[in-house]
Amino acid sequence: MLPDNPPYVEEQRNDKRLGAATLRLLLDAPPAFQRFNYSAFVFRAGVAMALPLLPLYWVREVGASDAWIGIISMANSGVLLIAYFIWSMLVSRRGVGFVLLATSFGMALYPLAVASTESVLMLAIFAGCVGFFAAGNDLVNFDLVLSNAPQDHQASYIGIYQMTQNAALFLMPLFGTLLADAIGIRTALIVAGVLRLSGAILFLVLRIGATAPQQTPVKKQV
Repeated sequence: MLPDNPPYVEEQRNDKRLGAATLRLLLDAPPAFQRFNYSAFVFRAGVAMALPLLPLYWVREVGASDAWIGIISMANSGVLLIAYFIWSMLVSRRGVGFVLLATSFGMALYPLAVASTESVLMLAIFAGCVGFFAAGNDLVNFDLVLSNAPQDHQASYIGIYQMTQNAALFLMPLFGTLLADAIGIRTALIVAGVLRLSGAILFLVLRIGATAPQQTPVKKQV
């Protein structure tokens, strides 16, 4: 259970503009939280951008049948149980930072791999691989939010993190479809992959998770 936020000072309580208060919290956030939040936004933007492009690519570019689309989706979700178990062990042995980097780079390669093939069998294999990496990425993300958010206002900073990530999830699918209309689905997928790769590189360069507690993370409840 997250600790309650302590009361804000009087000046903050009298501020009725929620947006201004949120912006002030973000600007006053510790550098570790800001680095994680911004790099996670870049990575999540690449993830969200590819979401509407993948089924369009399967149908329009590859001509996958309904049966194959079902197989691809099943491959993506079928690995989750074993993936969570494996990544949980790796978190305990190698740390949160290692799992974040491994899963982020694995997810970054997915749109690039999809754009490189027109084989439905390979699409199903790639979907299973990205499902494996995505499970580990989800597993450590919430733990990283908790470890980088200020303890005295943890709930508020978790809200800020969710706000920025949801902004990416809201805006980037629309941008992805508009870009696909302009330059083609395959090229738009490559752009999404490059954006994911940029976020993963930011995780590496900014050493996100390098000093996070070496413990089994709390699984985010969806």
